Amino acid sequence: MMISVGARGSKLARAQVQEVLEELRSFHPNAIFVTTFFETSGDKDQLTSLRTLAKTDFFTKEIDEAQLKNHFRVSIHSAKDLPEPLAKGLKRIALTSGKDSRDVLVLRDTDTLYSLKKNATIACSSYRREEAIKALRSDFICTDIRGTIEKRLEVLFQGTVDGVVVAKAALIRLQLEKLNHIILDCKPTQFQGRLAVIAREDDHEMEKLFSCIDRPKKKRLYLGLELPDNNAQEELTLVHCPIIETKLLPQKKEHFLQLEKATHLIMTSKMAVRYFMKMVQEFAIHPQAYLEKPCFSVGKETTSELKNYGFTAIHTAAVETSEGIVQLIQSHALVAPKVKIFWPHSAKSRDKISNFLHTQQIQLIDCILYDTFTKKPEFLPTISDFDEIFFSSPSTCDAYIELFGALPKNITLLAQGPVTLGIIRKLTFTAVEEENGSDLEDFCERGISYTSK
Repeated sequence: MMISVGARGSKLARAQVQEVLEELRSFHPNAIFVTTFFETSGDKDQLTSLRTLAKTDFFTKEIDEAQLKNHFRVSIHSAKDLPEPLAKGLKRIALTSGKDSRDVLVLRDTDTLYSLKKNATIACSSYRREEAIKALRSDFICTDIRGTIEKRLEVLFQGTVDGVVVAKAALIRLQLEKLNHIILDCKPTQFQGRLAVIAREDDHEMEKLFSCIDRPKKKRLYLGLELPDNNAQEELTLVHCPIIETKLLPQKKEHFLQLEKATHLIMTSKMAVRYFMKMVQEFAIHPQAYLEKPCFSVGKETTSELKNYGFTAIHTAAVETSEGIVQLIQSHALVAPKVKIFWPHSAKSRDKISNFLHTQQIQLIDCILYDTFTKKPEFLPTISDFDEIFFSSPSTCDAYIELFGALPKNITLLAQGPVTLGIIRKLTFTAVEEENGSDLEDFCERGISYTSK
């Protein structure tokens, strides 16, 4: 089954064509693409800024014209680059499930968010991305960038800029996920990470053929306690099925009275904030003992929860892990004898923070507030009904194994943060080793996607 295809000629575009072919072959094993590659107006013009560019045919014009002249049956594009409306006579016949939709800031290997110089230069191509960069560090200076992913990264590694913002999906498709990068906290542009297949309006044969890979709306199973605050997304159906629950552990008032002597606090989850506030109110601890003290927060959602309760001196980690908290504390250059930190947390918290404070001889008031347990829903969902499964914590991974036996194959597995992602990788990689001795790269090629959320 030979199918003539038109597409842009970059390395990324070629990888996208191959991705669509592999997806189609899962339904039509004999499918073969014969591809014509183009350099479009958007590829040739490296000066026009993308910041104010409307949804035009900037990246598709030459391909659209050739397709309307019957030079090939279908064209394959990054779905976010399509004009609105499409050229007259063309029709989108498939929208793939795609890859990770988020944006990332790529840094050189030895750099961190805190090690970059003041007024470091970050290359990005939209106001949306620039806002996310400024939220990380307000002193960053943003500059326009154009060109292929390879050219953008070359600008970074040559030292012309200190960071480059790209789509995470591009790193995945070019097998560059190992590059040092930070996930940006911003809403992705519509259809980012997804691929579109275009045919002529009257080509019903191609429309029928590609209907098997058309996934106009993803269905995601969310297993955490609560849906994230920013869960509203187009083209996504969320099903919330919590498979864990938390329980407050017995606490002593004497422990919380030590808050008076604490100079700083650490908060590593929204749940820790809530249980902490429950206990200080129950023990009648004066708000002056905690509300105005510097508090190191693990991430944006925890910070939002702290603000809801009236905390004012909040410092938020750039990376939502214990390691991120450690980096944040290091950036404040605390003097050991004068510092005492109160840390209320889960019984399942890793010891990264406590070990670091011990090595720095910083006093720690360790408060184990709550524990997490598996919660069996009244009705277990049918996993094959979903395109994605979202694991919000290591506990959800453990609970899933307890309830379902093993992580699924051929479904995108999403993880809240790198720690949960590492557990998913370990569980799936071990399963494959036991099955056929494959390495991780081979496993990824078989259709399981990993994404840090």
